[in-house]
Amino acid sequence: MARLARGPSGPKNAGRIADIDGFPLPLKLPDNAPAFDASLPWSAKGGDINDASGLSRTPVYGVVEVSEDEHIAKALAFAHANGLKVSLAAIRHSMGGHAFDDNALVLDLRKFNKVTVDAAAKTMTLQPGACWHDIQNLLHPHFAVKAMQSTDIFSVGGSLSVNAHGMDHQAGSVAGSIRSMRVMLADGSVTTCSPTENTELFRHVVGGYGLFGVVLE
Repeated sequence: MARLARGPSGPKNAGRIADIDGFPLPLKLPDNAPAFDASLPWSAKGGDINDASGLSRTPVYGVVEVSEDEHIAKALAFAHANGLKVSLAAIRHSMGGHAFDDNALVLDLRKFNKVTVDAAAKTMTLQPGACWHDIQNLLHPHFAVKAMQSTDIFSVGGSLSVNAHGMDHQAGSVAGSIRSMRVMLADGSVTTCSPTENTELFRHVVGGYGLFGVVLE
């Protein structure tokens, strides 16, 4: 905060550089860090990551740029085999540092963003990295989103993870518009959940900040 106070209009990459106990966090990989899996699409190896606030600078093991289900499954298996934590992030507007953890393997979902529209059923099938702005452009002028976050800069996965609602309280939360979700669990298995199927998992994933699985679709 002191850095921002000295230059509030300058680059914002201050943030938290110590862990919860106050010990400095290194911005380089620890000596015992596992070797990187060459088959994964890394966009960063080591270094740090931040959210839109610029106040949550956090050292990470690396960032995997996800564009297909297989990337997620392989990353989860690699993390499990090497004792790494996994964090999920897309546009990173969930500010406060809870979008990623210290020295975690981060799944960057921004390119995991395919959207298809079934005009007859008036439904969409989409991946969690899809942005509300792109969805609105795709639907306009024939359809409109029933419920979405209050502005269109967020990813759908992010909106679901925080159980967001929009400005129209009559439309309810985004969760109320979900027919079903395909979710990959920590062991790499994939299951479907909905308000009527695997309901406990559904209730945990919506508003679960990515702690209970990775939404695939």
